[in-house]
Amino acid sequence: MTEELNKNDIRLILDLPVGIGSEGPDVWGKKNMFLLDKNFKPAKLSGCPPEEAYPYTQVWGQPLYNYDSSDLWDYQEASIKQLLKNADLRLDHFVGYINRAAIPTEYKKADGTILKGNDIFKPVEEGGMGSGFFDNSWIEDIYNKRSPKGENIFEIFVRVAKELGKKPEDTYILEDFGPLGNTKLYKDFYKKYGKNFTSQQVPVGMNICDPKNRKAMKPNVAILTGNHDMPPLREFVDKLTSETKTKQDKKLQKQFETFCKDELKLTDEEMKNKDSIFSNLMKWHYTMNVKQVQTTLQDALGIYFRPNIPGFWNGSTDKFLMKTTPEALLPFWSRVFPKDFLSRDNQSGINPGYKKLADKFIQMMKDLYPKEK
Repeated sequence: MTEELNKNDIRLILDLPVGIGSEGPDVWGKKNMFLLDKNFKPAKLSGCPPEEAYPYTQVWGQPLYNYDSSDLWDYQEASIKQLLKNADLRLDHFVGYINRAAIPTEYKKADGTILKGNDIFKPVEEGGMGSGFFDNSWIEDIYNKRSPKGENIFEIFVRVAKELGKKPEDTYILEDFGPLGNTKLYKDFYKKYGKNFTSQQVPVGMNICDPKNRKAMKPNVAILTGNHDMPPLREFVDKLTSETKTKQDKKLQKQFETFCKDELKLTDEEMKNKDSIFSNLMKWHYTMNVKQVQTTLQDALGIYFRPNIPGFWNGSTDKFLMKTTPEALLPFWSRVFPKDFLSRDNQSGINPGYKKLADKFIQMMKDLYPKEK
């Protein structure tokens, strides 16, 4: 399959997860590679501290790698090699290879009460520590962990790519955002290894509104219009062009208005049309001087669909927050994007088609790059 894709100038990019589910065969087959208790349950759990966009502690529930196990280093190197034979790699939550959140399965309160599992993050009035509670001692340094050969994980990534005849900077894409990204170790990583990786960034929300952030964009980045965790770009445009009351939102709206006029070159009349703003914003992404531009399916089509909110399961009680329109309330991709959805036009109900919207995106790309295939 890879050879056929290459003949058509298509690159396959696989997602390399930073963790593995506790019920997976890898965990049960190599228990010493993970931090497990005497009952082979996770001793600590993967997750992420609160951040501005999601002000609560995310607990993903995966067992943590045991970096004192030589088997783990052999396993990771073998996995990278096997995957790179077929594709390039996006490193999910790559900052977890620098600093990781090791969330305990139980926590002792100041009064001696022991909280276990999800009870730790229950509201304070219910005896918990609150959904936004996070103990800084849970952050662990992974960056300085070394294999029996004396390499850290990033040195292994770089070496393996070169051994397979690939350029690391063309092979690896880093998911480069999150609250663990603003640390001394993170900055040290970029100083030593940044040139060997493509940095995946999301220039929307506050990033796109703030001119300082736009100027900080470097050529060696893969820019996203959005990702699976974020609201769709269409919703972002709506928010920044609708009436608002908070001081912070008004500030963002003013920045966005300036951006639309200075960067997108929109007239006052065009600023009244949200469709015009959205289409010009998409064009702006695809004409930036960066290494790659990536878009989600929902942003390419310009529809309201959000597949995920970090830390929550699809179909849980918050599913109405995860889908923006009544037509897309069902939680599964297969229901929002059913079979042959690109060959039909019927954007309502549970069996929608998006041919016209897909054709519009294709035409935009043809207009922007008429000499390309």
